[in-house]
Amino acid sequence: MIFWVLSALITAAVLALILRPLLQAETRPNADSDADIAIYRDQLAEIERDKARGILSDEEAESAKLEISRRLLSVADKNEADPDPAPGYLNEHSRIKIAGVAAGSVTVIAMASYLILGSPGLPGQPYAERAKMDPRNLPVAELIARVEARLQTNPDDARGWDVIAPIYLRQKAYRKAVHAYQRTLQLNGESPRRLAQYAESVLGATNGLVNEAVKSAYEKLLKLRPDYHPAKFWLAMGHEQQGQREQAVSAYSKMLVL
Repeated sequence: MIFWVLSALITAAVLALILRPLLQAETRPNADSDADIAIYRDQLAEIERDKARGILSDEEAESAKLEISRRLLSVADKNEADPDPAPGYLNEHSRIKIAGVAAGSVTVIAMASYLILGSPGLPGQPYAERAKMDPRNLPVAELIARVEARLQTNPDDARGWDVIAPIYLRQKAYRKAVHAYQRTLQLNGESPRRLAQYAESVLGATNGLVNEAVKSAYEKLLKLRPDYHPAKFWLAMGHEQQGQREQAVSAYSKMLVL
C-alpha cells in the first residue's frame, strides 16, 4: 500500500513539473534566451573548475571564456531588444483540457506498463539483504552506486578510486573519470595503466585537445613504457595542434621508422 501511495505522489509531482508551462497564462518568447544565458553561465563556471583541475591551461581557459562571454552578451542584447512577453496562443480552457488529457494518459500508460512488465506481487527486499548479496550477481549500476557511496564517506579509499575510474571511462563519463584518475594517481601512485587511462579521459573531456595534463601524463608514461606508441602519437598531435610544424613532422617521422 505504501508503494502505491508513494508512486502516486511521485507521479503527481512529475506531472506538475511537466505541465506547469502549459498551465501558465502566457508564454515568453525570450524563455529560450534565458535558458541560453543560464547555460552559458554554467559553462563559464565549468571552465573555471576545469582550469583549477588542470584540464585546461590558462590560455585555453581564457580563449573559451571569451567565446562564451561573446555568446552571452549576444543573447543578453537580444533580450533587451525584445523584452516584452507575448500572449499565449491557447486560451485557458484549452490549456486545462490538454493538461488533463496528458496527465491521464501518462498515468494510465505508466500503470499499465508496470503491471505488464513489472512484478508488483514480489515482496520487498530491504537494503540490508541487498548488501549481503554477492557483488558478482549485482547489476553494474548497483555496483557503481555502492562504490560512490563508500567514496563519499571515505574519500581517501585508494582501492575505491582505482575501481571506479575505469568504469567511468568505459561509460564515457569523462569528467568523472578525470577526477577519479587524479585521485587514484595521488593515492595509488603512477603506473602505465593509470597514466594512459587518465590521459584518455582528459582527451575525452577536451574532445581530443592535447593540453598540459595530457602531455605530462604521456611524457611520464613514456619514461615507464618507452614503447607505448599511442603516447608518441598524441604528443605529436599536440605539436600539430600548437602549430609546431617541425616538431610534429619530426615526431611523426620517428613513429614511421619504428
